[in-house]
Amino acid sequence: ATPGGPPKSAPPGHSLLVLSGLASPAECQALRGETSEVAFASRRRSAVVRKALFEESVPGSAVAPGQVRMPISEMLSLGSQRLCDGLLLRSVTRVHRALPTLLPVLFGEAGIGNTPWEGIPPDQDKPARDAPPRTPVASPANNMSIARNPGLVFTPGEPACNVYTEGGQFKSHEDGGSLTVLVVLSERAEYGGGGTGFWSKDAVEPPASGGWWGA
Repeated sequence: ATPGGPPKSAPPGHSLLVLSGLASPAECQALRGETSEVAFASRRRSAVVRKALFEESVPGSAVAPGQVRMPISEMLSLGSQRLCDGLLLRSVTRVHRALPTLLPVLFGEAGIGNTPWEGIPPDQDKPARDAPPRTPVASPANNMSIARNPGLVFTPGEPACNVYTEGGQFKSHEDGGSLTVLVVLSERAEYGGGGTGFWSKDAVEPPASGGWWGA
């Protein structure tokens, strides 16, 4: 981080904010189950195509890619898309409540997209461990949206879900947007390796070990 805290260090991309308990286990499980089914079907289709082209028989679990990535609009049902939208809105409300000067620096004093800052709802209570999936943006009285906000521009193909199997990875890169929200849907004990790494902007390449922040 840089002197001055998140409001000064976040705009140039030098800060990480951890929002504990953003999604309940039930919400994560619902999204994880649906994305896993779609990813498995995608890998099976790859196996069929590969067999047809190269006359190879490859088990679906072993088919590349180790990462299946799709926009939520293509991968998820409408209800799950609303849940993702709700998680994005929940993240924005929490950040804005905790650091009210940060998001106006990133998105402008008028608001986020076409939503004025005074229209951001109060932060919601942290979801309980056994809370069912919620879709807080899916009611007529609260028609706010992040994913469908016409005043926001997303990186092409986002918001998106990534499903990884053994060997899958998202190569090192630098995001170009004002804000990146990452939500890990799997419990840490459910997989080996993986994680999300961040390293010094002065590093020529990602370190072989150490200097990482794992998610």
